[in-house]
Amino acid sequence: MKGARLKLIAAIIMALSFVVSGCSLLGEKKADDTSNKPSGVSINYYYLERTTSLLKSEAKAVPDGNAGEMVEYVISTIKDSPVNENYNNVIPKNVEFKSHILKDRALVLNLSGEYNDLKSGE
Repeated sequence: MKGARLKLIAAIIMALSFVVSGCSLLGEKKADDTSNKPSGVSINYYYLERTTSLLKSEAKAVPDGNAGEMVEYVISTIKDSPVNENYNNVIPKNVEFKSHILKDRALVLNLSGEYNDLKSGE
């Protein structure tokens, strides 16, 4: 049970570190950049593969915006179902984000009490 909880915590930390890293990679757009590249950034959301419990990633597009807007978008979509049906979310739908802080490229989430009540395999 503790092993599964540690995997879940590690998965959340990894996913959030990629969110913050992805947000910082945008940089400034040059005025003379007239390419037809889509705006925004692609980041990896991490899920648990059902049969092996290994972390697997899916790349998803995050719309362009300032770091705060991008973090809000990721928080609002982090519990969406993965495209691959063999993956499980690392954060169940009943767990809520009570608050968050973005400081020095680290995103800290305050999760609701339901997270502490999780059992292995949930």
